Amino acid sequence: MRAELVESWEDRAKKLLRKRSAEAERDFRSAIRPMYRNSDAKPRPEHIGSCILLKVDGQRVLSTAAHILDNLTEGWSLYVGGAGSTRPVLIRGGVLGVTRKPGSNRHRDHFDCGFWRMPDQAVGELGVVDFLDASRLSDNRPDFDRRYYMAMGYRLAANKKAVDHRAKTIGNCLSSYSGSVVEIPKLAKKLGYRARSICS
Repeated sequence: MRAELVESWEDRAKKLLRKRSAEAERDFRSAIRPMYRNSDAKPRPEHIGSCILLKVDGQRVLSTAAHILDNLTEGWSLYVGGAGSTRPVLIRGGVLGVTRKPGSNRHRDHFDCGFWRMPDQAVGELGVVDFLDASRLSDNRPDFDRRYYMAMGYRLAANKKAVDHRAKTIGNCLSSYSGSVVEIPKLAKKLGYRARSICS
């Protein structure tokens, strides 16, 4: 009698998660860009985070964390990594905005969101990148129990040596993490939230 391999529901779910995550990474990676900073006092650029490129009502918008854009008011210059062999694009011109800092303390800003409405010149300097419009974004209606989640960006830990100052080159490592959600009532109660936790 031949033994048959039976694939469990969990194995099938993990396989589907890996497949969908790979598809999402291919589809969205050109809209996820690295960010850098430097200053006159410290002219050597350093990797500082990630951003996503969006098209909102026909306008090209860079969206990132407010604490990253705060560098602009702290004496730093900020840059966005473009595609291929393009040079990093300096954030200047256009319109900038960030969420409010409660009590002037960014750590108390639970939204921590910022944006740069980019001028046409900066958009052109980025090279062949992708700006996501409303048709590429979820309306957030599907049931929570039937969702997969993926975080994607240029993690600081993985890009500590992204900038080679001697060779004057930049090489980046895009990272992603995928998972589904489970209820953790005890943790949610402790934190004072009705929350879910992502788990792989």
